Amino acid sequence: MIIDVRSTQFDPAASEWGIDDLVMRLRGWGTDLISVLPAPPVSGWMVGAGVGCALRLHDPSGQVSRIHASLIQDDQARWRLRDAGSKNGMRLDGARRVEIILEPGIEIGIGGLTLIAEIGRAHV
Repeated sequence: MIIDVRSTQFDPAASEWGIDDLVMRLRGWGTDLISVLPAPPVSGWMVGAGVGCALRLHDPSGQVSRIHASLIQDDQARWRLRDAGSKNGMRLDGARRVEIILEPGIEIGIGGLTLIAEIGRAHV
């Protein structure tokens, strides 16, 4: 038996995220509740428990503020979620954040909820 002991070649592209699709919706973790994000141009969407929010979140724990955050599109049509001074903040990977750039597959904690950013090709 011959064993090839040559080292594996490093592929620099292997460490880069290969999907550049834009996030088009947010889904409640473990649910089928989906919020489709609007097509551009958008001046800003308010996110929270308040009646006037474009993305209204229903959190049984009561940790989502009336106006918790805003969704803003940058000049590359990527969504940014910005905390609006909420008491309980936002989390990405368990760490509190003031701003989160939405990328496919990330999990965002808002109050007692977890939202997953999804692209348009994801199946429900």
